Amino acid sequence: MDDKTKYALMIVAGLAVLWYGYADYQTQDDRLENAIEVDATILETDIDRRSSSNSGTSYYPDVEFEYEYEGETYISSNIDAASSRAGDSSRSAAQSVLDEYPEGEEVTVYLDPSEPDEAFLENDRSYAPLLFVLAGAAIAIAGAVYLFRTVREERQHDGSDEYSLE
Repeated sequence: MDDKTKYALMIVAGLAVLWYGYADYQTQDDRLENAIEVDATILETDIDRRSSSNSGTSYYPDVEFEYEYEGETYISSNIDAASSRAGDSSRSAAQSVLDEYPEGEEVTVYLDPSEPDEAFLENDRSYAPLLFVLAGAAIAIAGAVYLFRTVREERQHDGSDEYSLE
């Protein structure tokens, strides 16, 4: 695969990540706007640890809760209204979230009546979708810069007056 193809794929991947973040932000916005309160019980809590060679280890609080809505029983583990999640850099930060939700505790959760299976614990806006938007934009812009730099260098090397994306 040549460099131009790699950079074009980088642009496409960046735009896909950007779109995911934007769509998740809109989903979060709709869920928060339409949210109603329901009672729930905390079933289980845990810390999900994920390691990556690029970003090290991230810790995600995992809180499972059960609730009823219109005669149906549901189980969810959404902390907030966004689908994407941001990890904490320390285990203690994730644990501090779990400390707010002891197992067996009765809590108020929120749900959008159009998605009763997607209840969430915190009725606040998450910044996680914006991180996807920013990361996607950065990847797409970097791909575009490298692509145009490669095309320009080829043009200068060939002595051509036209840009070629082949």
